[in-house]
Amino acid sequence: MDQIQLARALDVSRSAVNAWINDRAWPMNRIAALEDLLSIKIPRTLEEQQEASRVPVNGTGPPPPTDPTERELYDLAVVDAGEEGAWAVVEEYRRRRRRTA
Repeated sequence: MDQIQLARALDVSRSAVNAWINDRAWPMNRIAALEDLLSIKIPRTLEEQQEASRVPVNGTGPPPPTDPTERELYDLAVVDAGEEGAWAVVEEYRRRRRRTA
């Protein structure tokens, strides 16, 4: 799905979708629709973010992020830095996003 298709499905502008992807805005009033459309769960609170990144009991590490931007960062970083390094990249992204929110 490209930005135009996503924008049409959510009844927003393409520039709004672009701002979400590039972390210049957050889809506050479209989160539920975005979750339904993409079949994902977007953590809204710090507790939900921590729960989403908690290490499972079996010790295999947390599953990849469900947030599309975080997943893209994770997938790119895991090639060079491994799973632990990729999570460090995602955590840094989350810290920066919280500071600008």
